Amino acid sequence: MRKQILHSLEEIFNVRRKAPLLYRNELYDALTQLENLYQRTSEATNYAPKKKDLEKKLTELRKKYSDYESYLLKQNQKKMNVLQKSVSFLHMQEKLDQAEEELNSNNLSLTEILFTSSSYLGKEIK
Repeated sequence: MRKQILHSLEEIFNVRRKAPLLYRNELYDALTQLENLYQRTSEATNYAPKKKDLEKKLTELRKKYSDYESYLLKQNQKKMNVLQKSVSFLHMQEKLDQAEEELNSNNLSLTEILFTSSSYLGKEIK
């Protein structure tokens, strides 16, 4: 079932790429619901990723986040419209912050899916 949830998550992001900002925000709410479903499914099947792997992933995603921040600042300086990308950037930050909290609480399956969402949100920026 986790694979199906991950596939649905991917589909949400495929739709988000083409959707206007208002609909993207509504799809973000659906994303949160899928994350929670993933966590419950993982708990029901006693699935948990390795904490060490998640710690490494957090470091990688924080680096990408910093790169996206620099990219958006440069785009803004060039007077490019970065509104939609900035919203994705803020959502990415929210997911990463939440993931870090969950990692520290040893809620590893939720951390994993939050990292997946963060990665997809990053792809909306660049």
